[in-house]
Amino acid sequence: MSQLKSNLNDPVTSAIPITPIHPRLSGSKLGIVWAFWVLVTILVLGLVITGIPIRYNKVKEADPDIRSPEFRDLIKAGVPSEAAAAYDLGVDLLVFIVLFGGGLLIFLRLSDSREAIFLSLTLILYGASFSALTSVHRTTGAPIYQSPLGVLATVQFFLQTSFTMSAIFWLPAGRFVPRWTAFLTALLIILSAGIYCFVGFPQSHNLVNIIGLPAVIIAVWAQIFHYRRVVNPITRQQIKWAVIGIVVAAFGFFLWQTATLVLGNQEGLMPRIYMVLARLILTASQIALPVCFAVAILRFRFWQADLVINRSLVYGAVTVLLVLVFLGGGLVLQGLLGRANSTISFAVSIVAAGLLFNPARKRMQFFVDRRLYGFRFDLNELNRAQQLPEIKTPGALTGRMLGKYRVLGVLGKGGMGEVYQGEGEGRIVAIKILPEELMRRADLRKRFEREAQALASFNHPNIVRFYELDESDGVYYMALEFIQGRELSDILKQQGRIPFNEIQPFIQDVASALDYVHEQGFVHRDIKPSNIMVRPKANGKTLEAVLMDFGIAKIKHAHTALTDTGAVGTINYMAPEQIMAARMVDLRADIYSLGVIIYELLTGELPFNGNPGQVLFAHLQQPPPNLGELVPDLPPIVVKGVMRALEKKPEDRFESAGEFITALSRA
Repeated sequence: MSQLKSNLNDPVTSAIPITPIHPRLSGSKLGIVWAFWVLVTILVLGLVITGIPIRYNKVKEADPDIRSPEFRDLIKAGVPSEAAAAYDLGVDLLVFIVLFGGGLLIFLRLSDSREAIFLSLTLILYGASFSALTSVHRTTGAPIYQSPLGVLATVQFFLQTSFTMSAIFWLPAGRFVPRWTAFLTALLIILSAGIYCFVGFPQSHNLVNIIGLPAVIIAVWAQIFHYRRVVNPITRQQIKWAVIGIVVAAFGFFLWQTATLVLGNQEGLMPRIYMVLARLILTASQIALPVCFAVAILRFRFWQADLVINRSLVYGAVTVLLVLVFLGGGLVLQGLLGRANSTISFAVSIVAAGLLFNPARKRMQFFVDRRLYGFRFDLNELNRAQQLPEIKTPGALTGRMLGKYRVLGVLGKGGMGEVYQGEGEGRIVAIKILPEELMRRADLRKRFEREAQALASFNHPNIVRFYELDESDGVYYMALEFIQGRELSDILKQQGRIPFNEIQPFIQDVASALDYVHEQGFVHRDIKPSNIMVRPKANGKTLEAVLMDFGIAKIKHAHTALTDTGAVGTINYMAPEQIMAARMVDLRADIYSLGVIIYELLTGELPFNGNPGQVLFAHLQQPPPNLGELVPDLPPIVVKGVMRALEKKPEDRFESAGEFITALSRA
């Protein structure tokens, strides 16, 4: 307690580091692995960079050797060769940049993890192969020793095949399950090596794809086999996303092969357009495989897959729409203006597609988030809601009189505006301001008034006291009790972890305040460290907590539907049911938020980190890292209690804040 009390005034403390959760490589092994990663990366970049002009010219010239006949046939149908070649190259580069960037990011973040390095190389090699920017170095039917670049391209293809086949069995668990899949993988790699050495291109590539089909089926079975035999929720989620990636990639490949068989020999423009769309779907589906593996392998962060899928749905749909606008608009204009003006026609369609991008993205984001996912708010709104309002004239009210109160200095910046210190009627107060520009918004003014109504009805020693709500010279303000202490968030930033015996007294105060609020028929909905003040008691020897900020408190008793929309609350502490539009929100949402705060106090870290979208999906699906592993000396009953408060389903949590704290106090 003495350490925590000293931090009310002492700005210099150090956070306690948290033990890393990823297995590590070290010493000579790590050096060898890094050297191999660098060599492979240089090989891939060299092949891709030199392949870009070759690929562009082959498509532009309708070379029969290229592997994408739909673009060659579009040129024959009247689409300008430069446009078709540029579009083809753009698709290939998009695939490579996404996968290479993902692989590089994983390597930079987890450069000492064997699983992460393996996945990083798999992404880089897979992106180069699938983009077809390396295959242009191999001539149809020619032996691999035709040229140095042909040899290097064959080596890159073999490495990609080896890493990908190994990945679908070895990841995300870091071992082959069942064990015999290791021998199957070795057999497939040896067979692929023989094909690449003795069979000319592209037959070698097609044969390896044929081999890969049963391998994918077996891989799905192996992952499901492993899933059914593990009880760890983290591992189960990793396996789930690995299976999703495999299935999505297989579906895209099957669709592409079907389109090739059915439409490949048909003449006319529409079959070629369908082939272009099929290729886009194939591209998106193949990206899904390594992306899902990447998500699964980053232990405790597989929830990023949901954000990737969400964004992929949005940008994938927008991309398809803009492709249709580009091709359809260009062809229509070409028909009106004549083939002699085809360049102008497609230039205009490109401009039209560009102008449509942002409006289409916003509408699609709204549809995906609100209708498909069922969120109460879309992710763009969530990002905006996590930012404090801009104060155009900071401290502008200092020295003025607001009613009976003289405004002194600024205390801080709240969720709706500034908070000033003031004095009047012989007491010091905190004056909460609703800025004029926000006062014009009916919803924010109602929220401000709702907070005043809630506080006016409360009488509890651990809830900030309300004095009055008034308006003076166009300034809407609320006078509250001035608390001589510090926000819990400031203490957390400076101290990091706080021992359990030191946090017990003031979390009991918070729980007492919450139980009182819930008995009065309110749900706070924004419990977070910055809304909790810690101050010395009158005896000067112990500390107490005071709960503040009831701006988004929900009136009515316990079980009530949350009918308002919008990203209210702070996402880091938001209960899952506050995110979904169709769910009921009751007092157990506050218990979840209190559980997040206690978790953060004990570990020095939030259970979920990342950008707002990542944290949102984490609250919905991600089990928090086990508290007992991060703080080994913590009593098991405390670990069990906090983890129960963080359950996704409200019915699995405690029925009151008091019950929660009582369970922890038994330690």
